[in-house]
Amino acid sequence: MQINVARLQNEFPDEKIEYFDQVGSTNDVAFTRVQQNPEIAGMVVANQQTAGRGTNQRQFYSPTSGIYCSIYLPLAPATVLHPGRVTANVGVIVAEAVHRVFGQPLGIKWVNDLYLHDQKVGGILCEAVSNDDNQLIGLVLGLGLNILTTSFPQTMLRTGGPIAEQANATQVTDLLIKINQAIQKKRQTLASDAINPKYLDLSILQDQWVIIDQAGSRLAGKVTGITPENELVINDGHQLRTVTNGRILRWQAEPLNDFD
Repeated sequence: MQINVARLQNEFPDEKIEYFDQVGSTNDVAFTRVQQNPEIAGMVVANQQTAGRGTNQRQFYSPTSGIYCSIYLPLAPATVLHPGRVTANVGVIVAEAVHRVFGQPLGIKWVNDLYLHDQKVGGILCEAVSNDDNQLIGLVLGLGLNILTTSFPQTMLRTGGPIAEQANATQVTDLLIKINQAIQKKRQTLASDAINPKYLDLSILQDQWVIIDQAGSRLAGKVTGITPENELVINDGHQLRTVTNGRILRWQAEPLNDFD
């Protein structure tokens, strides 16, 4: 979708703001910007992505009816990064901003999907940037939001949907401003902040029965909580298990009887 680029730049005069009608991946552009100049912060925004990606390099469908943005921040080499916490806290920031601008109550599906009711409406991809000496120099916070998107590829695992029935450039610009303002307020501590308690309230998996794919093997059980590092805690009927990664295949309120 279109935005007011001049207004965005005026709102953040010390940042490098770039807008593309079409780009491969905003995260890739932001990653390059950090490598080129790790001293500055900025935003890369696109109307469309041709090579948008999500977790584990899965394709992120990115038509012109959505908005795609990567915010990049410099980090001191001594920074201790907690990726799970960052993803959780950015999710809360985005959900709150969407609620303020569009009045929609988003939920978060572990680990980085945004949902409106039973439809996926967005995703988050946070990536660390290191220099040639393998020192941490920056952080890229990527997000894709289905503002008005109603048509999706049949290959999507979950049903997608739009955030709003109507939206304009002013609203989308407002949304990006609110998201970046919240991130900039936490700029010095975002890499290591504890998970916002609101994250658990926004989690759509809490107390749900789930099936998780982990590199070909499957785990089933009831979600009982989330660790301070944003790991899923599951009771599989025999013990509590901590899940650091995996893809949620199914979830429901009632116990699962099989793996179908």
